[in-house]
Amino acid sequence: RQMSALAASSLVANMPSKVLTRTEVITTVLTCSTQTLKDKKFWKVRLSGLELLLSLVSRVGIQKMSTVDSEKQLIMEAILPYKERIMDLARRSLADSEAQVTATASKISVTMAWWP
Repeated sequence: RQMSALAASSLVANMPSKVLTRTEVITTVLTCSTQTLKDKKFWKVRLSGLELLLSLVSRVGIQKMSTVDSEKQLIMEAILPYKERIMDLARRSLADSEAQVTATASKISVTMAWWP
């Protein structure tokens, strides 16, 4: 489970933006991440699920809205309907007992903090 989430994370980080803006792709990423975050026994599985979300939101980047290029703008517009769901997953992971899991959840929150 850990390796499949990490492989999906690599795919999300490297796939063309045209593919990433499809609703089916984003919902599949969220489903995979949600499934890995349900694992209570293995923290590395939960971490890989958060890394999958982080690679998704990192495609937009951390910058001011005035300097976002059109490709990143389209990706953000595709992800925005799922912002609350992603933020909820990150918030729930902030209470995790493993420090690496909470650190990755914090990175997700910081990355999405400036989004509308």
